[in-house]
Amino acid sequence: MGRGLRAASVARRLRRAHRLEQRLLRIAIEILKNIRRQCVRQNAKQHHTLLLRQLRDQLARLRRREIGKR
Repeated sequence: MGRGLRAASVARRLRRAHRLEQRLLRIAIEILKNIRRQCVRQNAKQHHTLLLRQLRDQLARLRRREIGKR
C-alpha cells in the first residue's frame, strides 16, 4: 500500500506542477497581448504624428503658391 500512496502523491504533485505551468503560460500570454496593444497604440500615435506633419507641410506649400490671375 505504501507504493500506491507514493504514486498518488507523485501524481498530485505532477498535476499541481502542470496547473501552475498552465497559469504561468496564461499570464505570459496576457503580458504579450498587453505589449502588443501598447505597440499598436504607439505606432498609431507615431503614424498620427507623421500624418499631421505631412498635412502641415502640404498646407504650407498651398499657402506659398502664387494665386493665378483671372
